[in-house]
Amino acid sequence: MGNAVVSTLFVTSYVLRVRDQMAGQPTSLLARVLGIAGGSLSLYTAWLGGVLVEEHGEGVKPVMERMEADRRDRGSDDESRGRERLTPVSPLGLHAGS
Repeated sequence: MGNAVVSTLFVTSYVLRVRDQMAGQPTSLLARVLGIAGGSLSLYTAWLGGVLVEEHGEGVKPVMERMEADRRDRGSDDESRGRERLTPVSPLGLHAGS
């Protein structure tokens, strides 16, 4: 959500700056304030992300590590995921012994 607000602030600031430039006027105070607000909010949301990772231990566990941990905890990956073993008469002609 923070990134959407930051993007909106920057885009609005840019539009105002271009409009002022096309009119031959100096950049308005509103355009400058929106740009500064966008930069400030961007730094704040980055800091909050760092707090989540460093202080609270939040993060994205890579998929392969998660699958490997599941395999170690529950045994075979096939049973833990509810997959049925292929039989010799399956369409692929493979079975668990091959």
